[in-house]
Amino acid sequence: MSVLPEITREGYFFDGWTGEGIKKPQKDIVITKGSFGSREYYANWTIDPCAYEHNYDDIITPATTKSEGKIIPTCKICGKTKTAKTVLKIDKITLSTTSYTYDGNEKKPTVTILDADGNKLKSGTDYSVTYKNNKNIGTATATITFKGKYAGTVNKNYKINPKGTTIKSIYPESKQMTVKWNKQSTQTSGYQIEYTWPAEVATSKIVTIKGTSVTSKAITKLTNNRDYYVRIRTYKDVDGTRYYSSWSSQKKVHIDKIQLSSKSA
Repeated sequence: MSVLPEITREGYFFDGWTGEGIKKPQKDIVITKGSFGSREYYANWTIDPCAYEHNYDDIITPATTKSEGKIIPTCKICGKTKTAKTVLKIDKITLSTTSYTYDGNEKKPTVTILDADGNKLKSGTDYSVTYKNNKNIGTATATITFKGKYAGTVNKNYKINPKGTTIKSIYPESKQMTVKWNKQSTQTSGYQIEYTWPAEVATSKIVTIKGTSVTSKAITKLTNNRDYYVRIRTYKDVDGTRYYSSWSSQKKVHIDKIQLSSKSA
């Protein structure tokens, strides 16, 4: 018994033999021992499209914030692969600003994204950014959606705080003072006055004024012969969370038993 061999031909795949009684190519043609006479067999071929050049596409396993990815060049015809390239994981995502002051305009901080080696990812190619609740006072969100060599979605929050105000005047009296300030009613729920002695946060007290129509406040139960340092800020309540403006600059006032009135002065 003998078997017809598989043969080779450059640029082709060997499909098998056809011949007497064999219409579909077969590779396992057996000639039984003791057979006699002549038979003709024909080799059947298919052109190898990758005989001289492969047609590669990148098969991508995207990187994420938790793991590396891979890019494997793979022939889309025959499946032959080249050496895989590593895609470093997403390591650091930062916003250019995390706190804004309300001015009626949308706030869109710039996003910077670095991989594990400190290389910067490209906006539009590696990721896109959308913004939500980014105009009024409250917590805004930048949503980063990765694409291409990267996958996943990350939300980064930032704040839009109310516009502040300033102190107009402080009128001192014995054991008390009256603070007057500039009205700030846009996107504002009220004011807070902080007074310290001396200028140390550890000894500060805060008075909260609800509403924006009142622009003066008498602060009592002070100690005579003492310097106080006073500043003010606004606040806005949004969905159970209070957002504050920056503090104004401090003003110094001296409280004593004897005070000069504006008329006698």
